[in-house]
Amino acid sequence: MLSGIPILDEWSGTIGKFYRYLYVEPEIIYGFSEEILDYIDVIEEISKEYPRFRRSNQPPEFQYLYAINIMAIEEDLERHGIEREDIPDLSDIIFWRAINLSQLGLLLRDPNNLEIYILGENRPIHVHNHGVGRRRTNLYFEESGAVALRRLAELFYGEGVYRAGGSIEVDIIYTGEKYRLVLDHEPLTHGETVAVIRKNIMNYNDLDTLLRKGFINQQSYEYIAKELVGTPSILIAGPPNTGKTTLLNAIVKRLPKGLRLLIIEEAREIEDLRYEGRHQAFYKHTSILNVKHRELQTIFNLRRSPDYVIFGEVLSDYEIRLMLDTLLMGIKVLATIHAADIDSLKKRLENAYGQGYHIPYYNIDMIIFTERDLLTGERRISNIIRPRKDSLKNISNYGIEGANSP
Repeated sequence: MLSGIPILDEWSGTIGKFYRYLYVEPEIIYGFSEEILDYIDVIEEISKEYPRFRRSNQPPEFQYLYAINIMAIEEDLERHGIEREDIPDLSDIIFWRAINLSQLGLLLRDPNNLEIYILGENRPIHVHNHGVGRRRTNLYFEESGAVALRRLAELFYGEGVYRAGGSIEVDIIYTGEKYRLVLDHEPLTHGETVAVIRKNIMNYNDLDTLLRKGFINQQSYEYIAKELVGTPSILIAGPPNTGKTTLLNAIVKRLPKGLRLLIIEEAREIEDLRYEGRHQAFYKHTSILNVKHRELQTIFNLRRSPDYVIFGEVLSDYEIRLMLDTLLMGIKVLATIHAADIDSLKKRLENAYGQGYHIPYYNIDMIIFTERDLLTGERRISNIIRPRKDSLKNISNYGIEGANSP
């Protein structure tokens, strides 16, 4: 057993030369092939010399750390006389062993894993696997592995998880795939490390593609397309993983060209259209900015003279107030927010803005709700509403088959 990963005598499939997996209801059993036994000594010897860090003009991102170390490890393996065909897979195994995250490296190498769920130290890691759905695995993080994951996330985030309020989000680009790591720790958890790693499917759909896929029906498509001509402020709401960011990207692509877009995200998810001549400026929103008064952040927006401020994800009460204040300043807004329905959305807005304060509902031109079928995974627009005057009560749905009229 290497790094808590067993040798498998039987398997359902292979991942590269050295990884194996076995589907056994209700688990996915991961492990190594017997061939790894020939290399255990060299893996242990070389992994002690890593990871290595190099001063660079590049930003602190996983892909650069990985590339720097892999090149050096491959050179070490060549000096040890390792067969050239085995070097790529072995160098990857050594890298993850060196940073004490061998289990994560294995799970990320499985192309069928869409999401990885870490539920605390010494607890089975669960996955959402494209082939067999949601399953627990035989792998888990000990305390040292959980600490390594936190340190890795903090390195690329730029500050500690505790200072960030207990939750940080970073992107991991690995073997050509992009993943979003959302990691929670104290003070949000009871001292345990809880994390979700989701594979980002890098297909940026336009509204026409979403229509063909059934995410939008014909009536909704026509209504949204018509309204976009007038450059409305739009709030996209729904539970997690219901296609909010997918729809936001499609709407951004449909906006009239020439508009200046100021994009504020904690992790990059909005498509970069600057190569098409679009006027986009990307900014990072972290808890470092949150300590400033929201009026200062609103002035930040104003001084950059945007036509739109796009919030990749509105999570905290601070971000809700910032979004509403930006609307009050007369700036157009596009944003996504977690809310199951109109009542829960209204409660979130009112709780964040404070009792007795006037909430500028009338500055939100359109609210689009998304949903996901838990059994099929199908995502779609569930409702489109338009606030009336100063309230969310007098609203209408537009072309949504089967939608309940509010």
